[in-house]
Amino acid sequence: MPTAMGQDLTNVEVTTREGAVYAFPDMPHSTLETVLQHSNWVANGVLILVNVSGALLSLPARVVDTISWDGKVQYHGPALY
Repeated sequence: MPTAMGQDLTNVEVTTREGAVYAFPDMPHSTLETVLQHSNWVANGVLILVNVSGALLSLPARVVDTISWDGKVQYHGPALY
């Protein structure tokens, strides 16, 4: 993947429960790992991603079905009953 400012970048796809797909480019891998593992975004109710250009993607956590990068689904939302 491309690099910027010494960072390994990837493109992220967020798929919602309704089937919408948000493609978000130029995300540092380290940022993705921090967001998904340490930010408690599900409990806080909002997914916020900021790429190296400063662009922001914000989605309510309740609508997020999957988050993918590097061609793999890295997160599956909780099942709804």
